Amino acid sequence: DHARALLERIAQKANERDIDVETNCCHGVPHREIEHHAEDIDADLIVMGCKGHTHDKKIGSVTRQIICEAPQQILTV
Repeated sequence: DHARALLERIAQKANERDIDVETNCCHGVPHREIEHHAEDIDADLIVMGCKGHTHDKKIGSVTRQIICEAPQQILTV
């Protein structure tokens, strides 16, 4: 519920600035859910944050799995 409320607030702020936003909240294994959603919407690009929850200097484990497995182009920020 918290994640859905947060996504709604972000979408509202974007819409106020005339930015089209589509949100999705799901449950499961993160990298698999991201890959499935990207496939479902026929995404050309997946944009991922580089750092994981530990905020260390290493790339996050979910991002690493997406880079290795997803057929789409990946942009890390």
